Amino acid sequence: GVLDITTTEVADYVVGGIMACDSSRFGRIIEKKVHLVMSLGGLDFVVFGPMHTVPLEFRQRKLFKHNEQ
Repeated sequence: GVLDITTTEVADYVVGGIMACDSSRFGRIIEKKVHLVMSLGGLDFVVFGPMHTVPLEFRQRKLFKHNEQ
């Protein structure tokens, strides 16, 4: 079975973050009918690159800058 509790790459996929999964993120689990326990942890943030790469529609939100790179 699989325990999947941090799915932040799904949020990145939906809004264009740089740590995004692809559309097959859950495909093999579904295909193989593996028992799955999933939580929606990590969907409250998205990873973008440098500040100038953050899409305009998100720039008015509270942003956390890890470093200047």
